[in-house]
Amino acid sequence: MKLIVVSLGLTVLLILAVLGNSAVMFVSGLGIAVALWSTREAPLRTQLGALVAGALVAGIGAEVVHTFYHLFGGETASGDSGFFFISAILVGLINAAGMAAVVFLAHALARQRAR
Repeated sequence: MKLIVVSLGLTVLLILAVLGNSAVMFVSGLGIAVALWSTREAPLRTQLGALVAGALVAGIGAEVVHTFYHLFGGETASGDSGFFFISAILVGLINAAGMAAVVFLAHALARQRAR
């Protein structure tokens, strides 16, 4: 049951990223998926920490790749003064907060079903 709830939450997050045409949000969601998969047997606290780290590392990493693409890909840089990186951090934190609520709900449901 826990896996189903978390999978549905991740699916909704990734669909929203595609609909919003947000590569950073999509990559952040993939980072969350990898973090949750790698800590699937870990305690809730460890899962939540990995979830936040995965979202931030993936989102910031996506923005680094995007910046290098603009700098070295023959296109002009956007003239960004750090806003895109702040945006990537905020997107990662928002994704992490939403998925943390889903993971917490999944743990609560699993605990209640175990009774």
